[in-house]
Amino acid sequence: KEQLKIKEANSGTYCFSWKKLSQAIELLNRENVQGELYLTDVIQLFSSRNEKISTINVENWKELIGVNTREQLTIANYEMNKRMLKKWMDSGVTIIDPNSTYIYTQVNIGNDSIIYPSTFLEGKTKIGKNCEIGPFTRLVNSTVGKDSKVTYSVVFNSNIKKRTNIGPFSHIRPGSEISESAKIGSFVEVKKSYVGKGSKVPHLSYIGDTEIGDRVNIGAGTVTVNYDGYRKHKTVIEDEVHIGSDSILVAPIKIGKGAVTGAGSVLTKDVPSDSLALERSDQ
Repeated sequence: KEQLKIKEANSGTYCFSWKKLSQAIELLNRENVQGELYLTDVIQLFSSRNEKISTINVENWKELIGVNTREQLTIANYEMNKRMLKKWMDSGVTIIDPNSTYIYTQVNIGNDSIIYPSTFLEGKTKIGKNCEIGPFTRLVNSTVGKDSKVTYSVVFNSNIKKRTNIGPFSHIRPGSEISESAKIGSFVEVKKSYVGKGSKVPHLSYIGDTEIGDRVNIGAGTVTVNYDGYRKHKTVIEDEVHIGSDSILVAPIKIGKGAVTGAGSVLTKDVPSDSLALERSDQ
């Protein structure tokens, strides 16, 4: 009955003077059912010695949730995520569906950005002002500049500049940089590549180990062939190039400024500036 009158619970969190604690531990014994040393016995020992003992009452008991199982870890993560969501909503970020949005503690988001449902912002991801992220998007250790959109896409360890449009269904792999006002469109994979200002890779392409200049247009179905079975090779596409649909660029290769490649071409040699490169069999 006396215990039922106690309205406080011990969270098991302590802060000790190490000098005093180390001395008290030597006096503990295992005279209990479990045969274990109990840290709580230190409090009783301190009390008998009239040592100073203070308690702190927390306002939210959920801050003291113990984690001993995967289920408890999920509950703790859920509570921490709720705290992060509230922090960003109070700071001027719109989160459409808090129940399906996850934001890690080291993430930074600019004012007036909108986070759509089923979005995961992980690691040290940084999002600028007035961005639209999601739905169904995952950003990991990446930067997104202001006024950008990332939709139905996955971005890992990459840098996306301002006024850029990513997606839907794009995969930006580590080491990539997408410059301002560029577009990476539907079903495009970019791996360890640089895409210049105002350049567009609108759909159905693979860009690997490639440097793309400014104001370049990459036609649908283009592949930069970066691997010969032994080593990776680089493709360079200079400013204002137009790559025709279904082009295959076999690296190492360089497409000069202002050049145009015909649709369906498989190119294995460098293309000079301001020229037309066309390769296909007779029909």
